Amino acid sequence: MQHLQQGEHLQGGASAAPNISQNYGSIYFIHLADIHLCDDNEIGEVFGGTVPPVTTTERAIEEVIGFEPEIVIQTGDIVALAEEYDLDTDERWYDLVNTTIYTPIKEANIPFLFAPGNHDPAGIEMDDVDTSDPRYGDGLLLRYLGEGRDTTYYSYNHGDYHFVVIDPVETEESGYRVVRLPGEQLDWLESDLENNSDKFIIIGYHQPLASWEDDSYNGFLNVISQYNGHIMLVVGHTHDNRVIYWNGIPEYQGGAVCGDWWQTGKTPDGNPMGYVIYYIENGTIYRFYKGIGNTEQINLLSPRDVVLNGTTPIELNVYYENKTIVNITYKIDNDSTTYPLNFTLINITKTWWYNAKGNIIITPDMLDDRKHNITIIVTAEDGSTFNRTFHHKFSNNIIMNVSEIIDDTNFNDYYGLFATINGTIPMVSSNGNLFIVKDKTGNMVIWAGDCKHEDFKIGDQVILRGQITQFKGTKELKLISGSDVDVYGVGDISSILIVLPNIETAYENFSALEYGYVEATGIVTAVFGNLVAIQDDTRGIELWLGEIDQGTINLGDVVTIRGQLIKYNNMVEIVAGLDEDLIINGSATVPDPKEISINDIPDNLGNLVTIKDLTVVSVDNRKIIVSDGINTTVLYCGKARFDPSSIVSVGDKIDVVGIAHLYGTLYEILPRSEEDIILSTGSNGEIITLKKGWNTISIPHRANISFSNQEAVASIITYYNNDWYYKSNLEPLYGYYIYCNSSTHMNIKYITPEEPTAPPTRPVFKGWNLVGVNPGKNDINGVRLKDFVLPVENSWIMILDLNGNLYTKNDYMSSALLYPYDVYWMYNKENDILPGRNLN
Repeated sequence: MQHLQQGEHLQGGASAAPNISQNYGSIYFIHLADIHLCDDNEIGEVFGGTVPPVTTTERAIEEVIGFEPEIVIQTGDIVALAEEYDLDTDERWYDLVNTTIYTPIKEANIPFLFAPGNHDPAGIEMDDVDTSDPRYGDGLLLRYLGEGRDTTYYSYNHGDYHFVVIDPVETEESGYRVVRLPGEQLDWLESDLENNSDKFIIIGYHQPLASWEDDSYNGFLNVISQYNGHIMLVVGHTHDNRVIYWNGIPEYQGGAVCGDWWQTGKTPDGNPMGYVIYYIENGTIYRFYKGIGNTEQINLLSPRDVVLNGTTPIELNVYYENKTIVNITYKIDNDSTTYPLNFTLINITKTWWYNAKGNIIITPDMLDDRKHNITIIVTAEDGSTFNRTFHHKFSNNIIMNVSEIIDDTNFNDYYGLFATINGTIPMVSSNGNLFIVKDKTGNMVIWAGDCKHEDFKIGDQVILRGQITQFKGTKELKLISGSDVDVYGVGDISSILIVLPNIETAYENFSALEYGYVEATGIVTAVFGNLVAIQDDTRGIELWLGEIDQGTINLGDVVTIRGQLIKYNNMVEIVAGLDEDLIINGSATVPDPKEISINDIPDNLGNLVTIKDLTVVSVDNRKIIVSDGINTTVLYCGKARFDPSSIVSVGDKIDVVGIAHLYGTLYEILPRSEEDIILSTGSNGEIITLKKGWNTISIPHRANISFSNQEAVASIITYYNNDWYYKSNLEPLYGYYIYCNSSTHMNIKYITPEEPTAPPTRPVFKGWNLVGVNPGKNDINGVRLKDFVLPVENSWIMILDLNGNLYTKNDYMSSALLYPYDVYWMYNKENDILPGRNLN
C-alpha cells in the first residue's frame, strides 16, 4: 500500500512551495467553513445537537471581527439544511445569517466572500415545493449574500491577491454524493485566471476535489495547474482541518464553525469548533486553525498516525493568547526528562502563533506494542504554562486490530489520528462510499465518500488507512486518499450473516452485534420514505433503505431484512446495502399500537405506540410539543411530511399514534400521517378531519364549531329551495359541503342548554334539500329512516345517500338507518317542516 507523502495530511503550517518570483506583498484573511446555522432552540430537532448555534456563531464572529482581517471568506453550508426544509424556514435561517454573520462583518468594513454549499440551495430536495417561488434554489442565497450578483460564481481583487469563488453542484444521479463543475463556470474560470495571471490566486468552493466527478476534476486541474506556485484552494464540506496536495497545489479544508453539526463541540477530526487564520507573504502561506474561545491551543500537524515505529518528526502550531512563548518541550509518559522543540513566531500584528518542530525520539527498546503518552509543555515569558497530551502506539506493526480501535478509551485517545486495518468487506452501501470491514476481532464502519477510490465489493480483502472519527454516534474510519487503499484478495463471507431469533435480540445484544451483518423479520408498521419500521412479537426496529431500490412498501407487509446493525443518532437501526437484502413475504395485520406514557418512550424505541390525554404546548410546521401534565415530548411530523400546525392549536387535547424514536438525546414520537394525531374533546364533542377539496358533513346536535386552521376553510354551502346558500353557522338537520384549501380539523363542541329548549326544526322545500339527522338518546346505531321521515310523511318522495342508494315510500324501510355526520339528499313534493328528535 502506498501512503501519502509526509505533509499531505498536515493541518496547518507554512506552504512548502512558495512562489518567490513575484512580490505579491502580504494578505491576512480568515476562512469560515461549515456553519449550518439555525436557531438555538431547534438544534435538537434539526441535527440532534446540543451546542447552541446562534450563541456560538455570535462568539466566533465577534472574535473574527476583533482580529481585523482584511477579508472573510465562507465556503458554504452557511445555513442548516435548506435543501430539505420548506422555503419559509429557509428564509428564516438566511435572515438569521444576515443578522448573525453577514451584517456584523460588513458593518466592520470587512469584505465578505461566500461560496455556496450543498445545503444552501433552498427546497431543492423537497417533494412539495413551489419551484416558481423566487426563493427556491439559489434565490435566497443570492438575495441575502449575493451582493447584487446574479451568479453564484465571481472573483474579487485585493491588491495582488485574486479571490475566486466557484459553485460546483451535486449530481442527482450520484445520490447527491458527487459534484460537477458546470461547463460555463469552467470556461469563465479559465478566462478569469488568464486575466489575473500575475496575481496570487485563492479559489474558494465547498466540496473538496476528492468528491468531484472525473471530467470536472480533470478539467479544473488542467485550468489551474499552470498557476502552480501562486495558487491555493480553500474548501469546506468535510468539517475536517487538513491540507491535501493535488499536483502540488494545496487544497486546505477548513474545519467547521459547527464542529460535528453542533453535537459534541469538536470536529470529526478531533479539533475544536473553529475557523482558519491565513497570512500570506509573497507567496508563502502561514495558516493557523483557531478554536472558538480558545486562549491556549496546541494543534498537532504531524505525526498523524496512531502507530509510531521509530524516531519521528513532530510539527505543531501553538497559540497562547497575548503571551510570548519562551519554551516548548515534550516528554514521553511519566519521564521527568523533557526535550526541547524548535519554534518560530508567526506575527501578523493582530494576533500571533508559533510553529514548532523537532523529533520524537523513540528507541528500538520502546517499540513494545503499547500506548504511550507524548505531552507537549508550553511555557510563556511570564512563567505560566499549559500542556496537551497526545496518545500513540509504539510498534513495528502498523496494522491495528479493530477491537483495539473501537475500545472506548482508545477511541477517545486516538480520535482524529490515522489507523491502518486489515480485514474483509461484508457489506457495501451508499454507492460504495460506506462499508464495513471485519477482522478477527470485530467490525469497523468505513466512510470513503470524501476521497476518490475504486469500487469496493462485498468479499474484498483490504488494507486501509483512515482517520479515526465518528458520525452521529457511529465509530468509523474516514478514508482520505485512494492511495491509502490496498485491495489484495477476495474472502469468504458466507458465515458472516447473523440470523436474529427475534428483534428484541438486536437491543439486548447490541454491543456484541454492533456493525454486524444481521437478518430480522417483521411486519411493516410505518413507512417514512427510505426509513421503514417493522415489528415482531417482541419489538420494533427501524430500517434504513436509502441505499437500495426497495420498490413499494406498504403497511402490513411482512419483510425479511438483511443489513448492518448500527446506531444512527443513537437510534438502533438496520441498514440494507443490497437490493436483495429486502424480501417481502406477503402481508399481515399491522400490530395494534402499544399504549404507553411519555416516560415509557425509552423502553419502547422502534415500537408502534400510542400515548393518550396529551396537551399541546407548542406547534410549528414540523413538530408538536406535548405534555402529560408532568413530562413533555416531541411529536415530530417532518418524517411523514405533513404540517401539524394546520391540525392542532396550543391547548388542544390529543392522542397520538406513532413510532417511538430517539434522535441524538431527544426522545420523540414519529406519527405516520395526519390520522395519527387524534384530537379529543371528551363526551361533549367530536373532531372531524377535513381534507383538501370538498368535504360533506352534518352535525347531529346544536354545537359551537371551530376549525384548527380557519384560513383553510374557503366556503360552506348547503342546498334547499332550488339553490345553493353560503353559511357561516352550522345547524342540525342540515347537510353541508365544505371546501378546504388544505386539510384541517373541525372541532365540534356540543351545547348543553341551561334553560328548557325545544328540539331543532328546519324548513324543507319543494324539490331537493340537503339534510342530516338529529338522533335521540335511543338512536345508538343511527336513526331509522322510517322514523326520520314520519313527520314529513305527506311531503317527502325519496332520500338519496352519497353512495347512490335510493329510498322511496315503496321500499321496506324498517331496517334502513341514517347516520350522524352523514349527508343525504331529500326530495319533497311540497314545502314542509322537518323536526328533530334531540333536545340540545
